[in-house]
Amino acid sequence: MTPREQDPAAPDEAPAVDEERPAVDEQPAVEEASEPTAERAWRRRARATLAPAARVALVGGAVAALVAAAGATSREVSLAASPAASGSTARAVAATDALLTCPGAPLSGTSGVASQSLPSSYLARSAPQRVIEAIVTPNDDAGDIEIAAPGVTRPIATSSTDVARGASPAGGVQVRAKGARAAGLIASQQSVATSETVRGLAVIPCAAPTTESWIVVGGDAPGRQERLVLTNPGENPVQVRLTAYRGDGTRERVGGEDTVIPPNERRNVLLDGLVGTDGVQVVRVQAEGAAVGVSAVDTWLDGVTPRGMAYAAPTAAPSREAVITGVPKGAAMRLVLAAPGEEDAVVTVRALVDGEPRQVNVATVTRGSSATVPIKNTAGARGFLIESDVPVLASLESTVTEAGGDLAWSPATPPITDLAGLATSPSIEGTAVTRTLTIAATGKPATVEVTTVADGEPQTRSVEVPADQAAEVALDQAEGVWVRPVRGDGVHAAVVLSGRGSGGRALAEVVPLVPARAAVQEVELAPVP
Repeated sequence: MTPREQDPAAPDEAPAVDEERPAVDEQPAVEEASEPTAERAWRRRARATLAPAARVALVGGAVAALVAAAGATSREVSLAASPAASGSTARAVAATDALLTCPGAPLSGTSGVASQSLPSSYLARSAPQRVIEAIVTPNDDAGDIEIAAPGVTRPIATSSTDVARGASPAGGVQVRAKGARAAGLIASQQSVATSETVRGLAVIPCAAPTTESWIVVGGDAPGRQERLVLTNPGENPVQVRLTAYRGDGTRERVGGEDTVIPPNERRNVLLDGLVGTDGVQVVRVQAEGAAVGVSAVDTWLDGVTPRGMAYAAPTAAPSREAVITGVPKGAAMRLVLAAPGEEDAVVTVRALVDGEPRQVNVATVTRGSSATVPIKNTAGARGFLIESDVPVLASLESTVTEAGGDLAWSPATPPITDLAGLATSPSIEGTAVTRTLTIAATGKPATVEVTTVADGEPQTRSVEVPADQAAEVALDQAEGVWVRPVRGDGVHAAVVLSGRGSGGRALAEVVPLVPARAAVQEVELAPVP
């Protein structure tokens, strides 16, 4: 076994790509042996429901195509099988169209549950020119950034500069950038809940939609409630399949076979009602025919006392190695693992500390199930390295118990290949919060360039991270951060927020950096004789 190699299986077939949107990355799938007939029937129904979206245009006797090239989970496109590929040419060009989805109002729009008002604020930024120049020649067309709620005529915010800000109680929210503003685009949504039933800090990156995601969220304590938020940013309906992996080893399709999200709409799904309340929710989300935005929100009401709120971003696809960065200090922690394949997993968990990683647990996870592993002896931990003999999922729950308490989820993240980033507000109304960037390097030492923007001024620094350790960088007044690996291929990063809210209540959140696409491959195929 080589634990540092990812071991995803290829998806059954490549999804179509809407010609009005940039191509999106797809996480690898895990093969399922059960219900092959039902699986095929579900795919046939989805293909019959969804209109094809891919188009190819002939220009001047040659075919021109753009394919994603700079996302952390980007797929390779092979031209070798095409007769027209002979003599083709390819070059990297700056991305000129970017689309990110945000969950929008997280506590409204859930069937069977009373809506609660929780306005959210949004921050979007394109990367400084110096960041893009290190990867590709920037585009000359300045372009703009728009934050909008689908179906609402007036945008939440529009900007012809590098930054856009806005606030809205709307359902789903999309961030779109054109021209030079699209390269390295990052955005985030943040909410601070202060009601009698929900309290806490929740921040999540707005991310590119995908056709497959894994969500880990929730718990078995009374009063825990988890909502899955699915957003369709496209012009065609999307059919979504949900599969739950339970602690008792059962794997079950939930939510019915025909969950369809109409164009430019979202669906909030109460996971308690689908999966149950007897443990952590581990859910695989598969979209057929087009991509969707996926996130979750976790709230905890302990009797009449609100204990916290957190967003949960998708965790990395199953792998023999999972890396979690970002640990709130002073929090109680438990690790959620899942083995979605057909073999039991033997998992070793080590804390990333100064010096050699410290082993904190060894666990066995039954095939097709999830397990919760308590984490002790976390002093000095800045992240965790999870190694397994078969592919597993991992996500870390942190619970702050002092000063009223709060929740945070730290998902495993894929390694950063080209560029990743996060928009993060230096000031959150009614709070005093510090923000720390945590960068981990696994396998080999890494050198990374960290670029931040504060008051409109970019600053770039080089950070050395020893192998199997993590470094921390204070973000101070920065409202955007980008990480670009210069050396090393096992770089992971997240931002930890911690502090106090109104009345001195504890606040905590962990937000992963997500791919910030800077470039695409422009491929010109020679004409077919």
